[in-house]
Amino acid sequence: MSEGLSLILGLFLPLIVEYVKMKFDDNKIVNYSITLALCAVVGVFSTIVEGKFDTTNLDTIIGSISSALLASQAVYNYYWKPKKLDEKVQAFITRKGL
Repeated sequence: MSEGLSLILGLFLPLIVEYVKMKFDDNKIVNYSITLALCAVVGVFSTIVEGKFDTTNLDTIIGSISSALLASQAVYNYYWKPKKLDEKVQAFITRKGL
C-alpha cells in the first residue's frame, strides 16, 4: 500500500522539482540529485505513514522510493516535457516572485 501512496505523490513531484531546481544553476547532476532526494523523501514518508518502516527489511522502503521515481519520471517525460510545462512554470514563478 505504501508503494501506491508513493506512486500518487510521485505524480506531483515534477512541479516541486521544477520549483527547487530554479534555486540552483542549470546543472544536470544537481537536478538529478534533487529528483532522487525528493523521491527518497516521498518514499520514506509514505512508508512511515503506512506503518511499514522497518530498517531490517528495506524492500518496502526501496519499493516506495522506486514507485515515486517511476511516477515522477513518467509524468515528466510524457506530459511535462512535450508540452514544455517546465518553461511555463518557471515563467510563472519568476513573474510571481515565489
